[in-house]
Amino acid sequence: MNLNKSENSMDNPELEEDSNEEENKGRKEINSRYYEKEYPEVGDYVMVQIKDKLDYGYNCHIIEYNKKGMLHSNQIPRRMKFQKKNYVAHVLDIDEENGYIDIGLKNLGNVSDFESDFKQNNLINDILVSLCLTSNYSIDQLYDIIWKFEDPFKSLQNLEFENLIPTDLQPLFIDQIRKKLPPRKFKINHTFELTCSSGGVSSIVSSLKQGLSIVPSHLDITITYKSPPYYDLHYEGIEDVSLLVSNILSNIEQSISLCNGSFKLVS
Repeated sequence: MNLNKSENSMDNPELEEDSNEEENKGRKEINSRYYEKEYPEVGDYVMVQIKDKLDYGYNCHIIEYNKKGMLHSNQIPRRMKFQKKNYVAHVLDIDEENGYIDIGLKNLGNVSDFESDFKQNNLINDILVSLCLTSNYSIDQLYDIIWKFEDPFKSLQNLEFENLIPTDLQPLFIDQIRKKLPPRKFKINHTFELTCSSGGVSSIVSSLKQGLSIVPSHLDITITYKSPPYYDLHYEGIEDVSLLVSNILSNIEQSISLCNGSFKLVS
């Protein structure tokens, strides 16, 4: 008799908890920096976890570089109370000999771009840690692969491996990417002018139907009547349909031309 995962978990409620506990323990033991360079530069933003309180400040963990950080009391804004979350800081000084980085929380400025980049790199790290637990590759070997990409997040999101990821790893990568990365969304909007004095409305409707006839049923590409003689084509989804849209417009143009009508792309 075969038991699926849910049945097995119901009969043994401790099994799934133990499995998750072991996985979480394993994830915590896997540490690596997110970037190829070992240290940040003075002035860079970093994401930190506040650790131990000292007489003169706090020990910190700099997440993306997997390094120790020191936050001195004079670099903490007045009345600031730390919560259980990560904080953006900037690098004040670097001691490579002892592996320490001095950081500050004052006068940070606009950190939105950094936070966006960190979120992407953190997602990539999450994928690599999962792969490390389910493959024969170490976290350092996996990062050596990722650092070869010019834009790792974009390449993974689009499943563009550029022959840089070994074939035995690709199915595992695809599985983790689909679980963890939000799909890229595409938006396409075009306005076009469509007229046909000889055939009238029936020729225009026929041309629009001819254009949309090549659209697969799972795609939602619409053409709406805007105001005479303008029409709007709209698409929003996770598939890149730019070539398909180009063919739709081309078909409309060819169809209306057979009726002595005219097509003009406005935007």
